[in-house]
Amino acid sequence: MNTINFKVTTTPLGENTITSETTVFVPKFKGNKGPNDVVCFVGSGTGLQPDIKSFYGAGGTNCQAKNGCGVHVHSGLSCKNTETQGGHWYNKDVLSVDPWAITGYEITSAAGTADFASCVYTGFDVATNPDLLEGHAFIVHNEDGSRASCGIIKKGGKHNKSTKKTRL
Repeated sequence: MNTINFKVTTTPLGENTITSETTVFVPKFKGNKGPNDVVCFVGSGTGLQPDIKSFYGAGGTNCQAKNGCGVHVHSGLSCKNTETQGGHWYNKDVLSVDPWAITGYEITSAAGTADFASCVYTGFDVATNPDLLEGHAFIVHNEDGSRASCGIIKKGGKHNKSTKKTRL
């Protein structure tokens, strides 16, 4: 599998202190046998509310607000305000349910740091046209669902090719 890589650095919105560094990528499966509409991301954030345990996967009770602890690609092309950030980025003509609704960080440390990773079906053919992803807003949400940090997705490197494992 090859990947097409993008990077995004988010900065605080309003009076928040949340920042994040994230690699966003589009997997390209050999022989076009895999899905063509998948966007994946892996990253980490700082300045988050400490000691969060999400009900999504960490067995806690936090993050129950809509978008609580969310990490999402948004449809907008600017971080200026909620209007220019847009809503979650997915093709509503193809998908009837928001695929970003349950993506985010599951737990934060006592210092307010978190790691996050996920893959989402977007309904857009990003395998054929990965440039569809570039320039979109990437948002990290607070535990209460409010938008806390934003950055713009930019191309971040060459296509990566998987390497064969060498037996020692």
